[in-house]
Amino acid sequence: MAKLRAEHELCMAYENPEAQASARALIPIKKLKENATDKFEKLKKEAMQKTTEISDDLKHDILVIEVLRWFKKDFFKWFDGYECDKCTSIGTDGSIKKVKCQPCGYDQASQVESEDGASTVEKYRCDTCQKIFRFPRYHSRPEKLLTWKKGRCGEFANCFALILRSLGYDTRRVLDWTDHVWCEVYSKAEKRWLHADPCEAVLDKPLVYEKGWGKKLSYCIATSKDEVQDVTSRYTLAVTEDEKVVLKARRREVGEDWLTKTLLKVSGEYQANYNDTEKKRLTERRLMELIELMSPPNRALAKEELVGRQTGSLEWRLGRGELGGRGEKAEFGGSFLLTSEEKEARIFHLEFDIAENVYNRPLAGNQQNRIEGWQKGVKDAENVSRKEEHDWNMVYLARTEG
Repeated sequence: MAKLRAEHELCMAYENPEAQASARALIPIKKLKENATDKFEKLKKEAMQKTTEISDDLKHDILVIEVLRWFKKDFFKWFDGYECDKCTSIGTDGSIKKVKCQPCGYDQASQVESEDGASTVEKYRCDTCQKIFRFPRYHSRPEKLLTWKKGRCGEFANCFALILRSLGYDTRRVLDWTDHVWCEVYSKAEKRWLHADPCEAVLDKPLVYEKGWGKKLSYCIATSKDEVQDVTSRYTLAVTEDEKVVLKARRREVGEDWLTKTLLKVSGEYQANYNDTEKKRLTERRLMELIELMSPPNRALAKEELVGRQTGSLEWRLGRGELGGRGEKAEFGGSFLLTSEEKEARIFHLEFDIAENVYNRPLAGNQQNRIEGWQKGVKDAENVSRKEEHDWNMVYLARTEG
């Protein structure tokens, strides 16, 4: 119960008008809306050619994608520890680099850090000069993250949820009890909640944790200012009886009846002061979601749901076991099959965009002109990974660390 209450208290922090105003001031909303409008008009034109219609509300979902990409690429940075600001070392290749500080425990937040929303502080020490660096885990005041601009999944989700709320989106924070946090945003176009992970910059790819990362999920609890909901079945594909038994065996922390009754009870408390019209709307939406959660998804897995975790150092991801069964394993069979367009042109043109992590085949036609992921175009690779240096705005393929 304490965990549920704490999540709701945090969600209420996203409703702070001053915090929302601060968030809006930092978002390049005009540019993002222009990008979303361009993509929507292109989709609308394609739909008209197929004599189908798309809802104007789809533009709001496309804007979420634009905000996700901006947030991950340009605004918020993943925290992988500190490098000493004074000490350097010489690598095996003769290059000079800053000394990586080592984690050395935790400390209580100082008065200033506490006032900014931190409760605990991670400490890092440079083994060369013994200098200590502090990394406060800002949690209870998400507006602090608008200026701090770094962290791991908790900070990513907190700051992104505040940004979504500042733009008027119905937003939920999802806590995975096996240690991850992400968001959900309500789609008016599809009339359902969409998974939105700001760490990975993906929208509506809920099975990525189970099928891509290899996580054994137990409880995924979504909380907003209005309600709290168990959304585990959105993120785990338990279809057969054996799969359902395995999932049930992992859900032993609380009783199922207790959880169901408690979620309904506290959701009712959160809506106690709402008028009847709003209560009815939320009740109908919740019932529609329950029907969705009880029905296994009838769709093929998206390619984004089959990749391991992308954020964090390779060592950190390996330690958490979240590279997934595929990890950096190549799936490429070793041959590119020419399309009719390439045969007609008598030219095979392949290029790789390292920043976007995409292969382009300009002459291949619409079906095969874009392959996402460097490993998808490599037959064999060993000890190679794609490295993003956010501090230096550089991306490159390199030998894995160590």
